[in-house]
Amino acid sequence: MESLRTVSMDCDETADLLSRGFAAMGLRVTRSFDLLSARQAMRNPEGCPCPHHGKASCSCQYVVLLVENAAGSLLTLVAHGHDGATHLSMDQPSLDPTVREVVQQLIVGLRSATPG
Repeated sequence: MESLRTVSMDCDETADLLSRGFAAMGLRVTRSFDLLSARQAMRNPEGCPCPHHGKASCSCQYVVLLVENAAGSLLTLVAHGHDGATHLSMDQPSLDPTVREVVQQLIVGLRSATPG
């Protein structure tokens, strides 16, 4: 995974803003994993403590976005957040440079961005 940036934003808000930005640029986005949704699907979500906070109720979120352009070039963007900050990384070593540039522009454009 290539570390991209850490932003001072809630993880869900970050993932939503990126998804809308990608869609506005003509890229298809699929939210392939969402930790909070996965936990809620469990029979006993409160019985699954957070490895970061050590309790069931926490601010942790982990979202995986699959982003695809018209030519079928695909990248995986991961947003891992807790306590009001979100760390972004992506996995795609052979990514089309145009798509990589779009990703970088969207991330840099997020409000309250801090170097990561």
